[in-house]
Amino acid sequence: MRSEELGANGLNIWKKLFRKNTEENKNDGLSWRQQAAKHDKPDVWFTIGMMFKDGHLVSQDHQEASRMFAKAADSGHTLSQLELGHHYFKGLGVIQSNEKALKLYRQAAENGNANASFNIGLMYWKGEGVETDLSSARQWLEKAQSLGNPRAEGVLFLIGEQQRIFMEDALLQAATLSGWNAGIQGALGDFQKRSDGLGSDGISENPKDETMLAKKDHQKKQFSDLSTDRPLPNEYSPEMVSTSALGRIVGIKAKPFLFDEFLSRGYIERSDNRYWLTNLGRSVEVGGSNKPRLDGKEVVGWPTFLGASLHPLKQAFLDRVDFRLFHMTHIDNLMSILEHGIFSHNTAPNYLDISNPDVNSRRERADPIHKKSLHEYVPLYFNPRNAMLYEKQAEYRSDIVVLEVARRVCLSNYTLFTERNAAANGCRFAYCLSDVRKFDWPNIQCRNWIKNGFVNVDIKQLMMSECLVYGNIDNEDLAAIHTVNTSVSSRLQSMLASVQHPSIHSSPGLFF
Repeated sequence: MRSEELGANGLNIWKKLFRKNTEENKNDGLSWRQQAAKHDKPDVWFTIGMMFKDGHLVSQDHQEASRMFAKAADSGHTLSQLELGHHYFKGLGVIQSNEKALKLYRQAAENGNANASFNIGLMYWKGEGVETDLSSARQWLEKAQSLGNPRAEGVLFLIGEQQRIFMEDALLQAATLSGWNAGIQGALGDFQKRSDGLGSDGISENPKDETMLAKKDHQKKQFSDLSTDRPLPNEYSPEMVSTSALGRIVGIKAKPFLFDEFLSRGYIERSDNRYWLTNLGRSVEVGGSNKPRLDGKEVVGWPTFLGASLHPLKQAFLDRVDFRLFHMTHIDNLMSILEHGIFSHNTAPNYLDISNPDVNSRRERADPIHKKSLHEYVPLYFNPRNAMLYEKQAEYRSDIVVLEVARRVCLSNYTLFTERNAAANGCRFAYCLSDVRKFDWPNIQCRNWIKNGFVNVDIKQLMMSECLVYGNIDNEDLAAIHTVNTSVSSRLQSMLASVQHPSIHSSPGLFF
């Protein structure tokens, strides 16, 4: 049990109770309940509740933990209100109820608890148990941030990005349906009804819609960044995108790289501080076209198939960055992977799932660039000898293998790169390899995260930096299978004798 959850008074009570209930009574929950009833104080009920919740000195029992938390929460105990709210939200030992969870979170938040404020903000943002209320979501998250919750800042950033995209999308959809002039007015009116009045820095629509849209594999429409391009209206073919959007899909920044490339190819020319399509750019082979912008001017659009011709340019970026790519899995998954390739969490076949459930829940959120769920990407590590491997080796021993993947997968559309674990707060996302060169590579490729005898959390997260490949990785892109020792390598040689497979290496340096 974590002492910081108890507070000084609760910890002292726990120590006194521990002296009265020795190891002989480890599984005797009744003895602990009797001690709680004898003292009958909120701190005592909370302390015993945490023991039942964590299975510390007693058998884990969420139902009993909920009873303990309820007794303390009735007396206004803040941490008990938070814990009981979590139990109702998850349905742990009680009948799941978002309504009761929200009520308890509110009580704890009113007492100044940062985590409770954060939880309320998420509920309003995601529409869980309440109507989606973007203004309320922002207010609660800002309160959580001011109280010191470390995750609030990252969520507020994501909300701001989604709000910007929603505004642009609303404007363009209305413009397409009603004509440019009338459409702008309608979209603005709709936006004012659904926003919190904070303009482009506000909050997006229901994030569940973002996830649904992300799963439409053939809908490739992207949105503009700081370039002179604007997003294209929906009447434009869904396979036609702006220069900036094409750059994000392919993984090459529009400015300066993609515009310079198209200038050098003769697809566009520049005059009057604008880019114009040439006859070559309009040709059937290239497929460029002009469409009107919101201001009445024209925007250059490109078919997404043009991205394939940009691979040499991206390869040049890739050649300037020195890294390898690894994916860890259980040995039982190898036959399926060798036959079909590696799939994302959302599309994986019936694998033995070795992922961490807590981390998985955080990876349900959307990335800030393509707005796709992190679960729609195959995660690859630059440094396999990280905290995830340490945890999985402790759990599965030598049954964990590390697959090395060919670097050419980085050329795939929608590929992302993260500095830190993609689910971590403060993670930096990049889509262009020119930005990946600026990552903290000495710490990403560190051998361990212990510095001066202490865990360095920053280095620990950097060592879990990722390359995220959208959808799946073909089995032809598997470069090698690495094992912890020669015994496992020999075992694999026999197991895989009848199937085609990449080379098998005993690579203890990649393991713990």
